[in-house]
Amino acid sequence: MIRKDTTIFFFPVLKTFLGMFQSLFSCHRLLLCLVFLFFLKNSSAQLTLNPAVTPLQLVQTIVGTGYTVSNIKLNCPNGAIGTFTNVSSNIGITDGILLTTGSINIANGVNNKTSAGVNNGASGDFDLDKLSGATTYDGCALEFDLVPACDSLRINYVFGSEEYPEYVNKQFNDVFAFYISGPGIVGMQNIALVPGTTSPVSINNINAGKNSQYFVNNSNGSTIQYDGFTRPLTARAKVIPCETYHLKIVIADVLDGIFDSGVFIKGNALECSPISYNDIASNSNAVKNCSNGSFTFCRTGDITKPFLVKYTVGGTAVKGVDYVALPDSIIIPPNQKCAKVNLVPIPNGNTGVRTVKIIYQYGYCPRYDTITLSITEPLPIDAGPDVAICSSDSTKIGINPLPNTNYSWQPTTGLSNSSISNPMVSLVNNTNADIIVKYVLSATNQQIGTCVLKDSLYVTVKPLPKAIFSIPANYCVGANISFTDNSTATSGKTIASWYWNFGNNLFDNIQNPIIKYTVAGTFTVSLKVTDNSGCTANTMQTITVWPTPIVNFSVQSACQGDSVRFINSSTVPNGGKILQSIWNFGDGTPLISGTSPSHVYPATSTTFTVQLIATSDKNCVSTAQKTVNIYPQPKADFTSASVCMFDIMRFYNNSTGDKNSWNFGDGTTSILRNPTHQFATSGAHTIKLISTTNYGCIDSITKTFVVYDKPKFDFTASDTAGCPILCSTFQTIIIPGSDTIVSWNWSFSTGDIAKGGKAYYCYDKNGKYSPMLVATTNHGCSDTVVKQYYVNVYPQPNADFLVNPVALSSFDPIAQISNTSTPDAVKWWWNFGDGNTSTGQNPGSHKYSADNGEYRITLKVQNSYGCVDSTFHRVVMRDESAVYIANAFTPNGDDINEEFRPYGCGIYPKANYEFLIFDRWGMLIFRSTDLNVGWNGRLKGEICQQDVYVYKVSFTDKNDGTLIKKMKGIVTLIR
Repeated sequence: MIRKDTTIFFFPVLKTFLGMFQSLFSCHRLLLCLVFLFFLKNSSAQLTLNPAVTPLQLVQTIVGTGYTVSNIKLNCPNGAIGTFTNVSSNIGITDGILLTTGSINIANGVNNKTSAGVNNGASGDFDLDKLSGATTYDGCALEFDLVPACDSLRINYVFGSEEYPEYVNKQFNDVFAFYISGPGIVGMQNIALVPGTTSPVSINNINAGKNSQYFVNNSNGSTIQYDGFTRPLTARAKVIPCETYHLKIVIADVLDGIFDSGVFIKGNALECSPISYNDIASNSNAVKNCSNGSFTFCRTGDITKPFLVKYTVGGTAVKGVDYVALPDSIIIPPNQKCAKVNLVPIPNGNTGVRTVKIIYQYGYCPRYDTITLSITEPLPIDAGPDVAICSSDSTKIGINPLPNTNYSWQPTTGLSNSSISNPMVSLVNNTNADIIVKYVLSATNQQIGTCVLKDSLYVTVKPLPKAIFSIPANYCVGANISFTDNSTATSGKTIASWYWNFGNNLFDNIQNPIIKYTVAGTFTVSLKVTDNSGCTANTMQTITVWPTPIVNFSVQSACQGDSVRFINSSTVPNGGKILQSIWNFGDGTPLISGTSPSHVYPATSTTFTVQLIATSDKNCVSTAQKTVNIYPQPKADFTSASVCMFDIMRFYNNSTGDKNSWNFGDGTTSILRNPTHQFATSGAHTIKLISTTNYGCIDSITKTFVVYDKPKFDFTASDTAGCPILCSTFQTIIIPGSDTIVSWNWSFSTGDIAKGGKAYYCYDKNGKYSPMLVATTNHGCSDTVVKQYYVNVYPQPNADFLVNPVALSSFDPIAQISNTSTPDAVKWWWNFGDGNTSTGQNPGSHKYSADNGEYRITLKVQNSYGCVDSTFHRVVMRDESAVYIANAFTPNGDDINEEFRPYGCGIYPKANYEFLIFDRWGMLIFRSTDLNVGWNGRLKGEICQQDVYVYKVSFTDKNDGTLIKKMKGIVTLIR
């Protein structure tokens, strides 16, 4: 279906576009477009609109006292719903929410358009489709559950639309509804009806020609854009108090989504009236001796008549004791919305918090609300502890602030802020005694009404001590400087501690310190003194510390009889001067004064310590010491001894020189002090030593030594390979030309040694051995012949096995045998000691006869070299001891079971045997130490009664006579 256009035309082009519109919209119906004069003028908004609200905020805006809401749902395009406040429009409603079929912003401003609207392109609402009988678009629905506290529901609203007046009684009839459902209501009913009818409110039912008393023609209106709207109407419904109802507020475009319509719903429109409610914000608690409490009831609806509110009073407070008795109701006067009831506390000795509860019915529901007020004591106040401060110091006084409490201090002198609970205080005391100032803290609190609470504290201001000290005028670096404390304390007090800072990272805490400065300069010395009340004072002075001379000189050592020259290079830092230089040459001669003197030392050679004492122009003294050496002439000498050829010849230098030069006569030399040398030829060799001091003094000496030849020899062995034990004869061989050999020493590579020209030796362990022979000549020259791996002793297997157990029982005479011989064994021979043998590697187990005795198990093994080894273990066969004791006997004279005693085998003949019988009361009635003597059931010749008796028996094992066995049990005597 073709719908009207929303274009705005200016008057100068009216005629041109009118013909265009008539052509464009000639369909089965001709739509005339309202073209209006567009007044160019400025206007301000008459509605304050806010689309940025939540569904909960929307519901809270229109639901007032007497309703409880839940399950809120909103289904609207963005910007189609929001809150509004009427600034100066003629809409007839001051504030509330606005639901539209387009945008809430369209509703605002001058009525300067005939087709204002926003097409949201959204779907319509199914319920409104049925109500209008056509398809709807741009639906906007707000729905929720509500529980009324009264028996009626009312909604104040205004419906406006851009459909007016062109589409009255046309198909384009935008629709809205207030649907309610719940107890007492059939189905879902629309209560947005034309007053006094069952017709829904719409542009067809309220307009200039129908129900015009409810219509406002807004053409050329200056505050609202909609072309027309209804006067404020009221939707009504009867409800059952405290039952749950569902309300759906919905609006939509019909047939298209072009022109906007909207429904204004008054704020707090859904309000039960008349009902009473408590104005919680006006409630106040009571404080004894300070202020009354109160509670306030208000009402909804018409206020022109008196309104009675009934209630009951309870709580822990006792009327007439804790408070003046309250009435059980209050009348809100005509033309007054609220009324207050005072709660007057009664001063008494009761302590703690007492409560007063006012219980009243909420609306028409069987629901009761409670107002709880308290009656309390005035809040205590504590100004805080007394404090003491030193003059000019500051400290915090008072307490931490309490909520909603105002504070003030008197006097205000010295306080950082006299209107807070914990200000800083700072006072000056220039007297010689303590000053005490009293401060009073006053506090008021909303909970205590007009009461003013007060408390006080005292601030003691202590005078300061005086810090004074004296020091000498000038001092030198390194000198001890005495500092004298002259500080004084005020009346009745003493100086308790001192803290010195000497300006050079030196500190001290004694009264009169002595300090030594290590660097020169001007230093600020400060002293902080503290008296016995904790108050401190500071003072400072400067001190100049002069540098000491930097003493230095140079000297060269000399030989005996030389003149020694001393060069003085001493200085004083910072432009000072050396006034005097005193020399001590360290040889006992008198001190001399001079800048750079010379000195001849005595004819002795030694080291002398020379001291130079220098004094500056500030009388600061410093010293330096150095040594001077007077060297003697050297004397060359050495010792050594004749050696064998190729042996190391050691030379021992006895010279006094510092440098040495050796010549060994065979073309080689050395500069070592104590060198060694090896001669490759025998015979006489001449050695020369030259000794030189560091100062060039020289001496030399020459000596001759003989070098002897080494012996020449070899050896053989009779047997060099075999199994352990391998025995062999070793024989020496003397090579012609050798010097006379006087001794032979053998080493067989096992740690064993022998002497002589022939040796017999046996190897008992496998391995390869390198025998060695050392020969020595008559000159003590020795040489060695070693034959590497000359003897090869084959490995011998290790025979071994495990037997378990080694003590066999006659009940189980089987021995488990496990071969643990070395893996190189290839043959095995077993002898089990009972006539049985085996050649297997592992026999496993062997069973012996039950005869007692000892058996020797022997194992012999052989390896691939034919070497053998054997070993054996013993096993012992023993009988086991056993004891049998019956549990009943019948000493009745029939020669069967007449006697009760232990029977056993394997009992040691010399056992300490004891057999005891006790009755049930623990009395001993029989004892025997003979294995063959038992109890016949009698006591003192009389047969005992039939009963249960306790026996104890003890004996030793027959195998070794030491293991004591004890048995205990019961036996039944049957008669």
